[in-house]
Amino acid sequence: MMLVSAGGTPQFYLIEPFIKKAVLVHFDTEANRQYELQFSTNALTSPPGTWTNLYVVPAIPFADHFVFYHEMTNGPVGFFRLIATP
Repeated sequence: MMLVSAGGTPQFYLIEPFIKKAVLVHFDTEANRQYELQFSTNALTSPPGTWTNLYVVPAIPFADHFVFYHEMTNGPVGFFRLIATP
């Protein structure tokens, strides 16, 4: 398991194709931090596009690994970001 240091930048462990038009998004969490997995189809536009919360991991007292299934219904391109709050 690859974890960032306490208060470090959240990172994806792996994003992999799954079945047709779907991906599995893997990420690790640290204890006592909330994480928001977000998605956008137009993150590189100017001004930046809208981000949608896909999943919120509440602050839990232990580190963990999450795998999130996401269907790419809006086309073949999308962007993910992971936001952690201390």
